[in-house]
Amino acid sequence: GESWARVLDTMRSTNTVVTISPSNPKAVYTGGEHAFYRSSDGGETWQKLWRRAEHCWGPPGFRAGFPISAVVHPDDPMTVFANNYSGGVFKSTDGAETWIDCSTGYTGADLHHVVVPPITRM
Repeated sequence: GESWARVLDTMRSTNTVVTISPSNPKAVYTGGEHAFYRSSDGGETWQKLWRRAEHCWGPPGFRAGFPISAVVHPDDPMTVFANNYSGGVFKSTDGAETWIDCSTGYTGADLHHVVVPPITRM
């Protein structure tokens, strides 16, 4: 931590979560109110992932807002879960490009950390 370099300039947007894939440390995600970003090279380059027409991320029909926490599935660097202030936990299986609501009836505002345990194989 002696020196730092800016690797993502989101201009007027604040990102509130950063998460790294346990199975592929080069897969990094960060998200804010309007978009998620994915890097597949450890943060050297980033892809903006959002619903451009609505200027937001999340499942169709939702305005997700700021993510509270996010986690990458321990066995799959393309599966991401995000909890957000506007309510709910969302899941993406394509690297944050598209999302589904996996928390029907849950508001999300009181949960501040999401964890996905590794799959135990026998």
